[in-house]
Amino acid sequence: MTYSVSQLEALFTNANEGFGPDASVQSALAALAQQDLAGAISDAQALTNALHIAPPADGSIGPNTPENTTDVALTVYQFFTGLAPTLAGLDFLVNGGGNPNDLDSAYYAGFNQANRYYNFALNLVSGNQAVATSFASTYGKVTFDQAVNAAYEAIVGTPNVGQAQAQAAIAAVEAQQPYFEQVAAERAPNVNQDLATKAIMVAYILEEGVKADVGYYASAIDQFGTELATGAAIPGETEGGVNILTGQPYMPLNVALVGGETVQGFASPGFTDVITGGGGHFVEAIGTINGGNTDVNFGGANDDVFIYSGTHNEITVTGTGFMIYDYSSGADTINVPNDYYSFLYAVGPGDFTINVGGTSDGEYGDDTIQLGTGLDTVSIAAGDQHVSIDLGHVPVSFAAPTTLAQASVDASKLDVISGLGASDYIFLPTAAAHDTLHLASNLAGVSGEALLATGTLAGGVFTLDATGHDALLTYDNGAGGFVSVVLAGAANEAAHASISSGVVTF
Repeated sequence: MTYSVSQLEALFTNANEGFGPDASVQSALAALAQQDLAGAISDAQALTNALHIAPPADGSIGPNTPENTTDVALTVYQFFTGLAPTLAGLDFLVNGGGNPNDLDSAYYAGFNQANRYYNFALNLVSGNQAVATSFASTYGKVTFDQAVNAAYEAIVGTPNVGQAQAQAAIAAVEAQQPYFEQVAAERAPNVNQDLATKAIMVAYILEEGVKADVGYYASAIDQFGTELATGAAIPGETEGGVNILTGQPYMPLNVALVGGETVQGFASPGFTDVITGGGGHFVEAIGTINGGNTDVNFGGANDDVFIYSGTHNEITVTGTGFMIYDYSSGADTINVPNDYYSFLYAVGPGDFTINVGGTSDGEYGDDTIQLGTGLDTVSIAAGDQHVSIDLGHVPVSFAAPTTLAQASVDASKLDVISGLGASDYIFLPTAAAHDTLHLASNLAGVSGEALLATGTLAGGVFTLDATGHDALLTYDNGAGGFVSVVLAGAANEAAHASISSGVVTF
């Protein structure tokens, strides 16, 4: 499914509490619909981008969008009261009948996005006694810098951006204290100036986090906005409101690695976890890293990445010299678009899909892939040379060799490798100690030999066919069993393959 312009407009209007898009927003939504139709972005990305149309870069007012209507009310109330409004409360604050000062009113028409955040925060601190008391008890007894640190960790969080980026952001907010004091004096002269200044600082961090789409609050807003747009149930809503931080638990990671770290993945479909580093890091990734539909991008070089759990991790790596060990039992996908010297160990019981890309400058890929006990598929892009596939841990396919008369085998439970070319290698188990390789005219396994049969893979069945484009590698694993692996599209390469010390060279 792809979103049409009218569908995106309807979703936008739902998330914007009934505000339809103006001409400028309609143009932006039309562009997103076109990108979605062309496959340049996914449906999830189209919806996310429709709900995150940024305010004007120059700070001017701009059109009403979810970011300066719904998101303002949700985040400010969540922070200062501990609960975001109910759906009825959200209607009242954003576009509700009987509220002369909602975000659709003439009063707010002259407010840009930043000032909407400031005004909502000041109204709560000055007009709600319970909020004022709670805020004063937490932030009234600390210095401004301490308040910045506390607010930043609650709203964004160092684990989501990395230590270096968090420290830089906190320092930048601290440096704006004179500006926040000026706004407090102008907008709330009758409010305790220390608390007013800190309230504006909090509002600033809330707005910046949502605009940058990073941190705990931004993640919760992403989820809530999607639910609001599509009419899905809002989890955890009570008469008093909804805690969007616990009701919307997913958190896309955006971590800059400093040293050896453990990263806990939470991102749900539609988000991208980004983990970057300068290289030489030891990374442990636990949890389902991405909810099954988006990538984790590991950047840098010479990183060792260990994946221990999760039901559907999808990993994309950039840089060079990666070693990825996937011990999970899930159906994981590992993508290496244009990498050199990567070592991918799919050693867990899960069913893995491994995609390695060709090199863009004609040099060798030198990727090493070790397959595990699950049902694995490997796709090697054209141009990626010297790829090594280690079959040492692939389980037995047949307890006994197939028969000479057998014309086909069930390949639905066999590993499939596609894209093998000249200068690629397959490593057989050391226990097998094969020293002979034969082109086979049948599908029967032979003790002490590795056999390559030509045929066709279709519908999960490999059929013997002298004119086929595929090949079936069957070998005695040296421990009483026979293993078969489908080499899709490798019939021509099989014709000139050779073996030495258990290594098949194409």
